[in-house]
Amino acid sequence: MSLMSQAKKASAVTIDETPNLGPLLVFRHLALANCSGKSTLCAALAERYSLDHFSLGDELRSLVSDKFPGHAARIKALLSDSELETFRSNLSAGTLGPVQLTSKYVKERVFPTGCDRKNVRILIDGFPRDAQRWAPFKEFAKPYWTPSRKSLLVVLHVEEEVASERFTNRGRPGDVFERRFREHAEMINRIVEALEKDDLTVCRLCQDDKNLETVVTSLANLLNKSFAREKCTAI
Repeated sequence: MSLMSQAKKASAVTIDETPNLGPLLVFRHLALANCSGKSTLCAALAERYSLDHFSLGDELRSLVSDKFPGHAARIKALLSDSELETFRSNLSAGTLGPVQLTSKYVKERVFPTGCDRKNVRILIDGFPRDAQRWAPFKEFAKPYWTPSRKSLLVVLHVEEEVASERFTNRGRPGDVFERRFREHAEMINRIVEALEKDDLTVCRLCQDDKNLETVVTSLANLLNKSFAREKCTAI
């Protein structure tokens, strides 16, 4: 069974419809960004729970490209030429951008100026990339949202052997597997520690080619429990 089929099967769990009482944020993090089947899984969960799937890396690449559709186009108009050039230089070097500037983009993407916080339902894929970006994001988002146990961080760990095989088949030009895997392994514990200090609920899942259905089932059940517990979920 394909990952998409597994994700749809696992997320097809009936839940009671509940009023949206506040912003719904889903922080989704991985041991290795582009070698874990995350895109398919995120798409299925976003569809099942009517979440806006926000992939930070994809949007920033769109932001500095010749074509910048959707949200990137809206946010580009709010950035200065120097800020755009900073993003362009950092992305060319294989990094997202400065701590403050990246957090500013994420805040504006998640909570556009003047938005109704109760209508925010979003799955944030790949942020925070490191612990240093968490505090600035909280500060930017303070008028709309504060961390709590209602917030969830989903960490999907992938075995190095599995990730290496997928990287060989799907890695982007210029990426170096060992560097990417090592950096994420070193950063993930610091990210988890920072978010746990703010009382977020952290869900750690392990994925390999033999338990994909278990992973997507666990995530679907976790979302259902969160909806039932608080009638709104922040991940």
